[in-house]
Amino acid sequence: MPDASRSDGRGSEQRPPLLLAVYSWDMLSAILAIFEALAPFAGGIALRTGRSEIPVGIQLLDALSPAMYAAVLILIASLLMRRQRWIQQAQIFTLSAAVLLQGIALAVTAVRGEIDVVPVLTTVLIMLFNALAVMVMTERRVRIWYTEQTRTPRYIPASIALWMASDVALIVVAGLR
Repeated sequence: MPDASRSDGRGSEQRPPLLLAVYSWDMLSAILAIFEALAPFAGGIALRTGRSEIPVGIQLLDALSPAMYAAVLILIASLLMRRQRWIQQAQIFTLSAAVLLQGIALAVTAVRGEIDVVPVLTTVLIMLFNALAVMVMTERRVRIWYTEQTRTPRYIPASIALWMASDVALIVVAGLR
């Protein structure tokens, strides 16, 4: 019996063009995350009242979170054009988790009263693009592209878990400072 997702022949065999947009967004986000990972090593943070020194441990944690996010995005983006269903699921989970964690980080920043307009608008814009990429990944033509049922390699959930753990730890540290 023929596969139902391949019944239209040419249409389902052709890679959905929207995947290129998601791939491009992943790579751009990864590049931005790499720059964000380098920023904590400046040794301090500029505040309205002057400059504050950041302990080395917090600098490392502050660098680990975006570095792991970049690594996860690069891993998933490099596999995005393959037809395995777990890739789509990992992409959706990663971008959804990024939106959630960025929202929590914004809430913590707002509670602490440290809201600056430009970083907030930038974060909200990134959250919107991530949400748009999730919507693209759930679009019908993209859904039917991922037809192969295979096991998720262990390094993917491990990488995602390390990124999320470091990001949650960073949010907790920001909330306690």
